[in-house]
Amino acid sequence: MKRLSIAALLAFAVVGTLISSDVSAEDTQVLPRSFQKAHLGMGIADLHSGHPGHTRVGSPQPQSTVHLVDRPKDPYVRQVHYDFYNGRLTEITIMYNSDRLRGKIEPFVDRLKQTYGNPQATEGPQLAVTDDVYAEKKTHWSDSQTQVTLVERTGHEDDVPQIVLILSDVALNRERESAMKRQKEKDALEIPIPTPSPNRGFRTGIPDSPGNSARGAVHLSSIPAHHSS
Repeated sequence: MKRLSIAALLAFAVVGTLISSDVSAEDTQVLPRSFQKAHLGMGIADLHSGHPGHTRVGSPQPQSTVHLVDRPKDPYVRQVHYDFYNGRLTEITIMYNSDRLRGKIEPFVDRLKQTYGNPQATEGPQLAVTDDVYAEKKTHWSDSQTQVTLVERTGHEDDVPQIVLILSDVALNRERESAMKRQKEKDALEIPIPTPSPNRGFRTGIPDSPGNSARGAVHLSSIPAHHSS
């Protein structure tokens, strides 16, 4: 009887492991890398040919980054932003038309979860993000090549959240962020700051030698205190 119980437990453990593996396999989805003829990793010239009406937006980013904006005719999409790094499309940001999503946001989010599987992480909602954004929530899906982020923003006067969907190339985005970090560190070196004096013998308020007092060194004790009436 004892042996049978042990065998049953072992069988249950094996079946449980198989079920758990199947669930993990189902949860792991191949994430999308394209939207409306634009796909991650493509070149700027390829995007030019497919989206002739986009607008280039100036940015203080490093020279190797380019930011483009497209306003498609799709009534559900307000704008699509394309970010390139070293000539390759690194990130696609889809900004949806909030008015068209009125009453449809919950089914829209459920559809994303059915399509991409269970999200790997959720952030928020974070309150008082900026003066214009009252709350922000982020949901992340990722695989070895791609990350998809759903951003739900609520403004102080908005009755419908702003919905943004971001597709990112993991490797290119990592390279871009490293380059931006190095650029910021380089820019920070141009900011003037007080630095230690090369004359290590000098200390504020303490003369190096007795003769320094005669040459005009001033001690804090010699400055008369100011009393307010």
